[in-house]
Amino acid sequence: MQSWKMRLPNGRVRDFFISAGYSFVVVFVLDTKGRVVILKQHYIGQHKKLVSLVAGIIDENEKAGKTARRELLEETGYAAKRFVYLGKSIKGKYSTGDIHHFLALDASKVQESELEDTEDIEVQAVTMREFKKLLDEGKMPDAFAEVCAYRALEYLDNKESSSLATRSLRSKFPRERKFI
Repeated sequence: MQSWKMRLPNGRVRDFFISAGYSFVVVFVLDTKGRVVILKQHYIGQHKKLVSLVAGIIDENEKAGKTARRELLEETGYAAKRFVYLGKSIKGKYSTGDIHHFLALDASKVQESELEDTEDIEVQAVTMREFKKLLDEGKMPDAFAEVCAYRALEYLDNKESSSLATRSLRSKFPRERKFI
């Protein structure tokens, strides 16, 4: 916590307590079989294991995309063929640091996890139906993981809709046909 003296837009000067923190990444992972890779990890502040997604602090002078790849490998032992940046969000009105959301596609296990001594993580791959049920039932209570999950699902739904529309158009208008 830091104490900041701030001049507000209305000209008043006030003291605020700001939670100064790091920027970090959250990664929604789909493996090569279309399953969602989830974590069950100990949340120190909650005193229990919770379902979550891959996440980690962005090291100094490191790009968010590199952090996403590194954390995926360290926490799960998986590597992904493709990453999609889903945007960023903030932690809140009285906090510093950004949260960068990623979707990792075509992930596969390439090594064992390399956990830090403070991490207690179990890795599981669940079907999309099982994941959506966990999400709908509030069994993934980490707000940043939840935001990332919904962004990833929206991206995947839009991609699938777009793909279906393209296939439909192609069936109606084969590639051989030339349009003027």
